[in-house]
Amino acid sequence: MERLKKTKCLSGFMVDAFFRISVIDGALSLCHHRRDHQGLSVNDAVRHLQHGPAYLAGYDYKRAIELGGLVGWDSFALDGTRQIQLQQTIQQLATRLKPF
Repeated sequence: MERLKKTKCLSGFMVDAFFRISVIDGALSLCHHRRDHQGLSVNDAVRHLQHGPAYLAGYDYKRAIELGGLVGWDSFALDGTRQIQLQQTIQQLATRLKPF
């Protein structure tokens, strides 16, 4: 029971909920979009992405924003192939969130 209390984040979700691909890809998409459109707020970037291509519109941006605020947007790797981005990002999330 004690372990469960430690794994809860600010919103009450279990930390494991942040390790869903729709959340991680949402955060990566937000970071890429904001890098490509300097000065764009997170909320504006979400609006752009949700009204863009279908594959970007379905990500869990609500939790992605929460995750970025919790661990810092610098946790998301933007360089390299998709595989490298995911590996580095998941490693950063595991280090910062300590889900285990």
